[in-house]
Amino acid sequence: MVKKTSKVSMTAESSIVGSQRNYEIMLVLNSALSDERIDAIVDSIKQIIVNGQGSVADVTNIGKRRLAYPIKHQTDGIYIMMHYTLLSTVNKQIENLLNITEEALRYMIVLLEK
Repeated sequence: MVKKTSKVSMTAESSIVGSQRNYEIMLVLNSALSDERIDAIVDSIKQIIVNGQGSVADVTNIGKRRLAYPIKHQTDGIYIMMHYTLLSTVNKQIENLLNITEEALRYMIVLLEK
């Protein structure tokens, strides 16, 4: 038996699946990390974005700053900002990576309006 699908449902589904959005992520890393480890974490995020058919616009290492309050016994953090375009479903993979990365103190992913 063959299931019939209406054109309306196929069109609505393709527009949801095919729309990429602009995002910004602010990442706070442990201040004791080496430059190589920082680059490895950023490259892991970039790899998820590229594998998810997205693109990275820019990555800015803001540098070491004092935190407003201690996080995981750290008073300083290295701030990284990244702008990228990606499907919204792939952001969950980035969140999963950062949740298991012990060096990531905090992160926030924001949807940018056009």
